[in-house]
Amino acid sequence: MQSDVATIVVFCQDPRFINEHVRFVEGDIGLESDEHLTISVLGGAGVLAEPDLFESEATSVINQMSFWLKEHNIVRYRLHAISHEDCLRTRRSADDAKAYLQEVPANVRLYLPRGRECGYEVEYEGEFHLWYGVMKTPGNPQNGLRFEPVALVEKRDPITVSGT
Repeated sequence: MQSDVATIVVFCQDPRFINEHVRFVEGDIGLESDEHLTISVLGGAGVLAEPDLFESEATSVINQMSFWLKEHNIVRYRLHAISHEDCLRTRRSADDAKAYLQEVPANVRLYLPRGRECGYEVEYEGEFHLWYGVMKTPGNPQNGLRFEPVALVEKRDPITVSGT
């Protein structure tokens, strides 16, 4: 028997912000802890945006997603991909991080059917929600984050990294 739609949330494991991420997911998005798969990884959604640069982390996230989807016989999923300002793993400016988040849907669509845990080729159907956490007080992570949606841009220019 096949389940309907699974919700997956990927966010950063940075201890400065993990409680903020959980509050955002449960409060603003409105998901209870038993209503979604949470994957917390250093770099958050940034590792899915740049799988060549963060290969081990991206592979781990994809394998967890594919295992969970396979075990629960789920083909359709909703992914909430979250990155944040001052990420110590990805070290991207806000503009660059938001631009790279645009790569998450294409990368997940490319790599998910090949997840090691999947064991078979399957056409998954994904719905993507991109979020970026901005410090409430610039330069002060102790005051927490506020989360902004990052609009998906279907046709976009190639990414160029600031300062290069």
